[in-house]
This record gives sequence, C-alpha cells and structure tokens, in this order.
Amino acid sequence: MAKVFTIEFVYKAISYPALITVRSEGNEHSVFAHVTDKSLHHHLPEGELHFRITNGARRPAVTESFSGDKRILVQAIREEVIKYLRKPALPDPY
Repeated sequence: MAKVFTIEFVYKAISYPALITVRSEGNEHSVFAHVTDKSLHHHLPEGELHFRITNGARRPAVTESFSGDKRILVQAIREEVIKYLRKPALPDPY
C-alpha cells in the first residue's frame, strides 16, 4: 500500500509544499513528488519528480543521479521525505 502525505521543503532559502506518494518494497522506496509551485517547473517541467531511496543499514541514499540545481532540489525533497518516514507511528487511540 502507498503512503500519501504532504511535506514542506526548502530550496534556495524558500519553502515549497509537495504532495508525496511513497511505495515501499523491502528496503527500497519509490518516491513520487508533485510540486505545484510553477517557479520550480524549469527543473520539473510537469511539476513531478520520481526517485528511489534505499534504507539499507539505516543510511538512505538516492539510487538515481541528478546534476546541478536539480540535484539540490531532489536532495531537499528527499531529506524531508526521509524525516517523515522515520517519524514513529502514532499509537492507535482505540
């Protein structure tokens, strides 16, 4: 089952929202980010980004490579996704 959540990430000292969908299989997570802010569309023409992270030995890493400003953008989003995924689950109130 996929997890869907929103994050705020900082890119070049400006905060942006993103809708995130994560599908997990073992230690690998497929991440789909939808960024609606049009000022970032020069890096993400469709406002969408897909990348993978692994969680081997609790040291997540990007499995694809990006370059330049797009790499910085991916890193900012990736760090916030990892923070979200590492949050402990809230106990069931029932």
